[in-house]
Amino acid sequence: AEEKVMAFYNQVAEGQHSDAYILLSPDWKRELSFDDFVVGYSRTDSLRTEIINVFELGEDRFQVDVSMEAVEEGEPIDYLGIYTVEKVDGKWFLTSGSLKRQVRAL
Repeated sequence: AEEKVMAFYNQVAEGQHSDAYILLSPDWKRELSFDDFVVGYSRTDSLRTEIINVFELGEDRFQVDVSMEAVEEGEPIDYLGIYTVEKVDGKWFLTSGSLKRQVRAL
């Protein structure tokens, strides 16, 4: 699960959006078009992602918590994220996720 989330963010950071998008589950892709996915990262100059915790939610299902620093149009922005990684039809996918922007300490 940890490897899938890191692979996802490494591909996003390298601008390999199609490779990152493949890691999303079929259900998530039905909700989020590839074009909208790419637009979501269009302002991102760089990403640094770190796994904080991994929790087993059941057989073949994990929650992966991440901390991220993104540089968006030159401005550093901190995020905390929660992703669910599950085995679907014998393959591992990110099945859901959310990022919340954090307030930077001065």
